[in-house]
Amino acid sequence: MPELPEVETIVRQLDRKIRGKKITDFTCGSPKILVTHKLVDFQKEIKNKKILAVARRGKIILISLSRDLALAIHLRLTGQLFIRKPKDPADHFNRAIFTLGKNWQLRFNDLRLFGKISLYSQKEIKNNFDKIQKLGPEPFDKIFTLRNFKNILKSSRIKIKAFLLDQSKISGLGNIYSDEALFYAGIHPLIPADKISAAKSKKLYLGIKKILRDAIAAHGTSMDTYYDVNGKTGKYAAKLKVYHRRGQPCFACDAKIARVKVGGRSSHFCPKCQSGE
Repeated sequence: MPELPEVETIVRQLDRKIRGKKITDFTCGSPKILVTHKLVDFQKEIKNKKILAVARRGKIILISLSRDLALAIHLRLTGQLFIRKPKDPADHFNRAIFTLGKNWQLRFNDLRLFGKISLYSQKEIKNNFDKIQKLGPEPFDKIFTLRNFKNILKSSRIKIKAFLLDQSKISGLGNIYSDEALFYAGIHPLIPADKISAAKSKKLYLGIKKILRDAIAAHGTSMDTYYDVNGKTGKYAAKLKVYHRRGQPCFACDAKIARVKVGGRSSHFCPKCQSGE
């Protein structure tokens, strides 16, 4: 699933490429991906609306439109967004196409059909979106201070890996970057959040920010189906320390990277470097 760095990469590219363009048509072969409207109503609402800006909240792409509307696109497990020309070959697993004038299309592809497209008013985005999506603070928000992070940790008894995956606690993290942040901080994924020391809490807080910044600079991690809007892969996979490296030697101590299930999700860690809290 694309996480914060992958979605941020897509958002920055889309904002450069489609800001100012008008949606002249919309086709959708899989109407089940439309959450808030029936297809005919969705088509009517967005037709001839101008794209004003592209932003992100958590892992969700927000496209502001004229007439106080906003699209919310959640890629989920295998969703993709590509900028194409109308004459470009059809994409595999294409589910929807936003036609942007005569020269461009924004294509939404999704192998597993888990992705979703919603349409809200700007008022709903401003006042109710976080409540609807149950999103916690962004890792780069001013309100996400070390003090607040420590307080959130101390109020939760769930395992730290499950804590980091909970979008109501911190938005944007997923399997990849939570594994990497825990390795950076030397914290075992099964330790309860409220048992982590002040020193390790600070290191985890700083690690989350550092790893996410580095991953954004590398345009994300391509492990399975993630590509940017130009069809290019992210480069951060070469920098991964533990994620998807089960059985391989740790770069720090040569112990073999292990994997454990946490809440049904795989968690990769070094049993030596992360043997304590």
